[in-house]
Amino acid sequence: LESAPDNISAKFKSLKDSAKENDTLWFFIFGHANLNRRGLSLATEQTRLNAETLSGWLNDLPCVQIIFCMNTQSNNFMRILAGRSDRFIFTATNNDNQINPPLLPKYLLQEWKENPDAPLVKVFERASELTQNYYIENQMAIPEVPQFCDGSDIFQFPFKNIKDSVLSKISLLNAENARAIVSI
Repeated sequence: LESAPDNISAKFKSLKDSAKENDTLWFFIFGHANLNRRGLSLATEQTRLNAETLSGWLNDLPCVQIIFCMNTQSNNFMRILAGRSDRFIFTATNNDNQINPPLLPKYLLQEWKENPDAPLVKVFERASELTQNYYIENQMAIPEVPQFCDGSDIFQFPFKNIKDSVLSKISLLNAENARAIVSI
C-alpha cells in the first residue's frame, strides 16, 4: 500500500464497502509517528496522517481488527484505538519517552516465523521478552515495554494478568480468515 494519505483513504473506503462482520483485518503500522500540540500523526509520503483520522477509518469497518503499532509513539496509538471489543491492539511501547524506533518488530517477525502455529499473544509475549533481554544485555536506557489490548483491558509486558479466555479468543484469530492485510 502506497503510504500517501489519499491512497490509504481509498483503501479504507474499499474495505468499508467490502468488509463483513466475520472478516478479520490485520493492520500493521510501521515508521515514524509524532506527538505535538496538533495531536498524534504518522509520517507518510506527501504529508502527515492524523491518528484520529486513521481511528475514524478503522471505526467505520465492521470486522474484527488486529492492529500492530510497531512505530515510535505507539503508546499513544493505544490510547486512541483502544475501547472497541472486536479490536485487538499490540504496541511496541508504553511510554511517551520511548522515542527511538522500536526493536520489537525484529523479534516479533523472528518469533512468528519460528512458531507460526503458536497463539498470537504468546508469540508477542516471547518477542517482548527477547526485546527486553536485548535492552538489558546492552545496558540501554529506557527499554520498550510492549502492550496488548483485548478490546477492554490493556496489559503490559510481562503480560502476567491475561486470562485464559483472552488467550483462547486471540488463538482463534489467524491469517487464514483474514479479509485484508494492510500495512502503512
